Amino acid sequence: SAEDALIGVLKGRSAVVAIDEGRIRPQNWDKCVQALPEATIIPGKAIFAKARMVKHPQEIELLRFAAQASEQSLLEMLAAVRPGVTERGMERSYGMAMYARGAEPTYYVGVVDERTAFSDTRSTGLAVRSGSLLRFDFGGSYHGYRADLARTAVYGPADPRAEAAYAAVEAGAKAAIAAVRPGRTADEIFRIAVQETRRAGL
Repeated sequence: SAEDALIGVLKGRSAVVAIDEGRIRPQNWDKCVQALPEATIIPGKAIFAKARMVKHPQEIELLRFAAQASEQSLLEMLAAVRPGVTERGMERSYGMAMYARGAEPTYYVGVVDERTAFSDTRSTGLAVRSGSLLRFDFGGSYHGYRADLARTAVYGPADPRAEAAYAAVEAGAKAAIAAVRPGRTADEIFRIAVQETRRAGL
């Protein structure tokens, strides 16, 4: 186990060891403390969170690959969608496309029509039809580096109400992106997005 490996490396050494308390079971923490009496074991969650904010070029490439594999897999799956394909069928196709790229699907929500209002839901037997609105919240992992994306699509001609709603949300998103600058808070950017989306009619 990871704990046994850590103990094996540090046995008999005097050291200060930070362990991410959010990723270890309490009994395994106690195991490390008892097996390493010479070491001082401290909570490291905050330390690692700060360190993880900085990415070196190889990490950025791994993140980029995870995002590209996720995006390409979704596009491949969408290219094969036809009327009668179910939410479950789309999820299976997405997963297979991810594995074919050497990545793993780590999260997937793909919903159709009235279920597009639901978040964090399981795939069902609801099938795509002409004009169906599709919403995806999905992502994947490559060597432990994860991507998290969201996309919407329409199969066939879009309902005018869906087109109007999409245009309003797009206007809000573009306004938010244009508002990003050093010193501006996420709260301010969010408010700009909401204001512009409402101005655009939604």
